[in-house]
Amino acid sequence: WRYALAYTRLEARYRDGFATCRAPPCAQPDTVIAAGNRIPATARQSAWGELRWSPRESIDVFAQVDATGRTYADDANTARAPGYATLDLGVERRWHVGRTVFTGFARLDNACDRRAIGSLIVNDSNGRYFEPAPGRQWMLGVAIDRTVR
Repeated sequence: WRYALAYTRLEARYRDGFATCRAPPCAQPDTVIAAGNRIPATARQSAWGELRWSPRESIDVFAQVDATGRTYADDANTARAPGYATLDLGVERRWHVGRTVFTGFARLDNACDRRAIGSLIVNDSNGRYFEPAPGRQWMLGVAIDRTVR
């Protein structure tokens, strides 16, 4: 058994207030951004974890969890995406052929089919800040690693 964990806490706030334009064209700033607002696209907390089991030297079975806290999409902190967590599951099998390692894998990403934000467009003047992430998806593949000795 092996595990890996990562956690980030980020206090990303504007130290000083400022005036800005909500949408171009703009000859005079029309919006005041308060000091202390969170900087857009920065989550206050995020975490990742993986648990990996190797029943044999050439096989790994794993589960990964990725979690992100609420994220604002604009300087005024009026548009926000909720936090989310996803679960990924997979299996990997390795074959050594000479100095080359072939790794076949199968993954099920977002196993619980959670709705999540895939990308965030900061300060979009049309108010379309969010693009969805894919739902549940399967992936099969082979990675080839030529080791040099």
